[in-house]
Amino acid sequence: MPEETIQDQHCAELACGRQSVYQVFDTLRASTLDADTQEHIRAQLSELVDFILWQDLRINVSVLNEQLQRALSQDFMEPTELIRAWKKAVMAGLPTRGSCMEFLNAFLDYCEILPAELRQAFVRGVSPLSPYVGEWGKPDTAALVATIGAVGTPERIETLLKTIVGYAETDAKIMRAAIQVTARLLKVDRNYVIDILTQEITLDKMMESRDACRLLPALAKAITAADTVDAESGPTVASCVLAIAKINISSACACAVTFGKLASKLPADRFDAYIRHVESLTTQGNIRLLGFCLNELPSLARQHSPKSLSEFIYHATMVSKNYGINAAEKFLRRETPAAKSALAG
Repeated sequence: MPEETIQDQHCAELACGRQSVYQVFDTLRASTLDADTQEHIRAQLSELVDFILWQDLRINVSVLNEQLQRALSQDFMEPTELIRAWKKAVMAGLPTRGSCMEFLNAFLDYCEILPAELRQAFVRGVSPLSPYVGEWGKPDTAALVATIGAVGTPERIETLLKTIVGYAETDAKIMRAAIQVTARLLKVDRNYVIDILTQEITLDKMMESRDACRLLPALAKAITAADTVDAESGPTVASCVLAIAKINISSACACAVTFGKLASKLPADRFDAYIRHVESLTTQGNIRLLGFCLNELPSLARQHSPKSLSEFIYHATMVSKNYGINAAEKFLRRETPAAKSALAG
């Protein structure tokens, strides 16, 4: 009996026994792919099958074969590269077997959420999501994949997936927030804000500070709330919070929480102006003015016209620059006739 036939027979006999996972090789042989391509894919499948057996993953071979058949028939990328990416995504799910199983059974389902022109960029960089898909579950994972696709171009998807690599050793909540925040900023080409994000909200800082861990989820929630105000409010919130993060992480976290609550309580024009005022007072003035920004400024934003309040904040910022923080605090509390006259409208 020829050597190749012996190999095939051995694999077929394994597939007919308790190790039905070997049926994937029958599926590959039944495809219309040429012999060289099948050989390259077989090498990737061999590693995937070994991983499944070593990790004792309880597979449904029908589901696995269906995923493989769809992968072999895709035309958005070369099939060997797609199978390699699938294998990598499954293996990257460790130490959570549920995550391995999720991408093993539904990888093509998630790919097909995206338009065909975006799938290749997604597949090539998807592994950072792998450890978390089991905890997120199908609905949340599908929603996050749709969020990734909504950035609109392969280049933006590549940027997003490279950005979230920095949060690969955090947790499912932080990774979800990193995807949401980065995607929202990419949609409006705020790449410079993403640079601040990756520089200021780092794994090292998260290991040192609870507020650093809380910041991304709080910011994602604030952006979502702000997006109900108008199209520019979400990115404006992100820019302000991350500018403050360059000064103090805990202050930035407090801002994100407050902004999320205020989005539904201030009119759209006043909410956007309020965010800009906070950034002006804290980054151009002094971070010590943050208490006023979070506790008293929202009431002023409701009571006074945007033009009048803008002039008042401008003067307060300049007082801080020219005469110091103590003078600025007294100006904001309107302790002099000049300060009172600056907020007449």
